[in-house]
Amino acid sequence: MAQHVFKGSGAPTSTPLKLGLHYIDETNDITYESVHTTDSTGWQKQVNDGDPRLSDSRKCDNTFDDAPTSRTNLGVYSTSEVDDKVVSSVDYKGGYNASTNTPDLDTSPSGVFKGDMYTVTVAGTFFATALEIGDVLIAEIDDADAEAEWTVVQKDMDAASIKTSYESNADTNEFSDAEQTKLAGVESGATADQSNAEIKTAYEANSDTNEFSDAEQTKLAGVATAATANDTDSALKARANHTGTQTASTISDLPKAKHDATTAPTTTDDTGSGYSPGSPWTDVTNDKAYVCLDATSSAAVWIETTQSGGASSLAIICKTSDETVVSSETLQDDNDLKLAILSGETWQFEFMVLASEDVSNPNIKIRLAAAGGLTGTIHYYYEKRASSTNGILADFTSDTGVITLTTAISHIMIKGVVTATANGTLQLQWAQGTSDADATRVHTMSNIVAHKW
Repeated sequence: MAQHVFKGSGAPTSTPLKLGLHYIDETNDITYESVHTTDSTGWQKQVNDGDPRLSDSRKCDNTFDDAPTSRTNLGVYSTSEVDDKVVSSVDYKGGYNASTNTPDLDTSPSGVFKGDMYTVTVAGTFFATALEIGDVLIAEIDDADAEAEWTVVQKDMDAASIKTSYESNADTNEFSDAEQTKLAGVESGATADQSNAEIKTAYEANSDTNEFSDAEQTKLAGVATAATANDTDSALKARANHTGTQTASTISDLPKAKHDATTAPTTTDDTGSGYSPGSPWTDVTNDKAYVCLDATSSAAVWIETTQSGGASSLAIICKTSDETVVSSETLQDDNDLKLAILSGETWQFEFMVLASEDVSNPNIKIRLAAAGGLTGTIHYYYEKRASSTNGILADFTSDTGVITLTTAISHIMIKGVVTATANGTLQLQWAQGTSDADATRVHTMSNIVAHKW
């Protein structure tokens, strides 16, 4: 048992820190030993064997190698003698968990005395030293709080411990079995990987391994699967070698044709539907044929080309929705009422305009105009069926007078004959007679009926 010694003047008054401690009263030359740690009564005096005065007290454990040279009458060692004799004492304290530092020996240790000894029960690190199970720690001084103040006794390490300790040193990396196998597979004198250019050169140096360039790859991608060699130019140009048929829909620059219609074309059979001037249309249900003269979006003009009586053709054009003008005396083209005419043709026509205005004094300006390049001569007149008024509209460029309307729908009839010297369109134009905020309308079912001579 370690004999830790404390010194002072007079009897000890503090509570012993642990059992087995010794205290020397240097004033009265009395030695005390701790027997419990409850309070200061834990200190008991020590005397030599045979002293009848303190027969119930603890006896002095005189186990030093030599007898005391002073105080022999009391059987008590001097301070210097006790210090010299307890230097080599060791007090085994139990196990130490180096993984969790339990008890605390290297972070904030307290109550550590010289000679305290611990056995490592769980491997870990003590300050900067790796400990294994079975290693021993011995405090070299009281309150040891640095690695240099402890003696570390390490037991023989196993192979794994030796490997870990060795590889913890700088520049001592593990040389694994996999790395050894990898090294064995490297040829003697091997160099670093070749560059792409070096590999390309080495590969193409072999027989029958010509370069397949990017340009050649692109060229090959453009060759059809199972393509054959080209024939001679003369054979390719010979019409006798060109057989088969091709549908009109697959030929560019041809007007779109419809030969399976079941109704007549309308103003919406226009450029948006793929039609253009010259497009043919066959109504197989009613046995009629048409041709497109104007493919303007939502205002296409078609004329019937079916011969009737062997001398003339008929065109009927109907307005499909009401059209309104507000606060404007500027003549404008009607969206629907227009007749396409080819150069050299003469047409007899009749426009029926159904018009009204939402006021008690309604009026409308109206005329026929040449559009789309139409030139020629025209003679026409009008009559308004809501009253017996009638008048004459002289030619394409004449201004029109104001036709008075009723608030109910008025029927305005415009009849005449036109002969064209250039392709174009006979166009109905109209506006308010007097600008106001009340709507002037040309109603649906207004129409053109025309016969070509």
